[in-house]
Amino acid sequence: MEKFINECKLILGGNNVEFKENPTILLRQATFDFPAKVEAVLYPTSVTQLSDCFKIANKYKQPLYVVSRGNNIGLGSALPPKEDSILIDLSKMDTITDFSEEMAYITVEAGVSFEQVFSFLEENNSSLMMDSIGSTSKASVVGNTADRGHGMGMYADRFSNVCGFEVVLPNGEIIQTGYTAYAENNKIAPLAKGGVGASLDGLFTQSNLGIITKLTFWLKPKTDFLQTFYFEIEADTDCGKVAEEWKKLRLLGLQASLRIFSDTRLIAFNMQKPTDKEWSEELRKELRESIGVENKWIGFGGIYSASELHAKADKKIIINSIGTIAKNLVFYDKSSSKNANSDEEKAKTDFFYETSVLRGYVSDKPLEMCYWGKNKAYKQKINVYQDLCGVLWYCPIIPQTQKDVQRAIEIVETCSLKYKLEPNVGFLFVSERTIDITGAICYDREQEGEEDRAVQCHNEIMEAFISEGYAPYRLGIQSMDLMKKLNPSTLNFLRHLKNSIDPNHILSKNRYII
Repeated sequence: MEKFINECKLILGGNNVEFKENPTILLRQATFDFPAKVEAVLYPTSVTQLSDCFKIANKYKQPLYVVSRGNNIGLGSALPPKEDSILIDLSKMDTITDFSEEMAYITVEAGVSFEQVFSFLEENNSSLMMDSIGSTSKASVVGNTADRGHGMGMYADRFSNVCGFEVVLPNGEIIQTGYTAYAENNKIAPLAKGGVGASLDGLFTQSNLGIITKLTFWLKPKTDFLQTFYFEIEADTDCGKVAEEWKKLRLLGLQASLRIFSDTRLIAFNMQKPTDKEWSEELRKELRESIGVENKWIGFGGIYSASELHAKADKKIIINSIGTIAKNLVFYDKSSSKNANSDEEKAKTDFFYETSVLRGYVSDKPLEMCYWGKNKAYKQKINVYQDLCGVLWYCPIIPQTQKDVQRAIEIVETCSLKYKLEPNVGFLFVSERTIDITGAICYDREQEGEEDRAVQCHNEIMEAFISEGYAPYRLGIQSMDLMKKLNPSTLNFLRHLKNSIDPNHILSKNRYII
């Protein structure tokens, strides 16, 4: 390892190499107990430097683990999946290399954050927006795409709205995908997926076959006719009914997005768990009512209409469908702020419309949920690692039917209550036919026994979903062994690809392809 690092220092410079004794490396951990540790961190500033590091790594057979910014909170952050490793952090490769207002795209390096893209668009008075994220604004837009994370609005399926990858292979070779690879100065490169011949983009997401160092994101025009809406649901069965209605509307072509969260998620966004009371349905009701929520489930969505007439018609469609099931249905638009008559109404308008993630805004507010289980108060809730917040995410995908929504709720609530943990779950309607589930287990890593309970609960929930036929759509380092549930021929094919591209097993060992 020493020889490898010394050679890398000559390329990167001493300021771009950190050792495990450095205090910043001590914070390179997950939000749960995990045996793997980071031995050193390298910070390349260009794709050429990264390529050279991998060529040296092959020379010394030195395994490397790569992150874009290391903010994969609840799924492993910057830790390797299996064993101690040298980490390569791409956060200093943070250049926005291309942007077109006319063609609605932006090309970014791997270290560019959601916050950086938002600021860039604002500073350039752009009429465009990037689909935002429900996590920290410091997360990498490339990293989120590489792990097939999702957004919040109409481009929530992030992978479907990107193209033109630049990729460093484990041997240090640099390649391009899609039309970016076809001849020089290709005018189609940032505008279309696929390319000529085999489509390669998918090979480099949720895999360890190469590092995406740059890609193009498609942006969505802002609209003066955007409406956001909020509603509540009391009965679990009605959640499933809303899912059925939403499926019909989306299949018919309604341009709208939707998420439904349990009340516990919104509660955790606003406070820490009371330490003087046992969790119960009575306490749950008391806490949600204290933040102005009357019912067990909260829906939040956006309607992206093309004109004022479309907006009126789309609003009526939702009232006549979801409005017949849900309670407290409220719409927000560009006039809501002027019509707000109280501080409470103004605050709601600001959150649900003026600075909403559905309008491309970013926020670090979701980080506060990570402090839900902590037994002591914090003035600032921003450093989940230093404060030893416990967070484990589970991410299954289910069919968009009433029966499957009901079964998902039963699994989450049964397992959570068994381990005396609060069911914190969200249903994300990313496509017309399926629902991505984001389940969070939030606890205090400093309390004896809580880590074991949280891990057991997480694993039992994952196994329960899989046994019902609901596969995960995303895995954390704590769950990579679930890749073994792929059928043997597919798993062997992926291993064959890995062995061909990375015979020395240099890149991110045991990440997805195991």
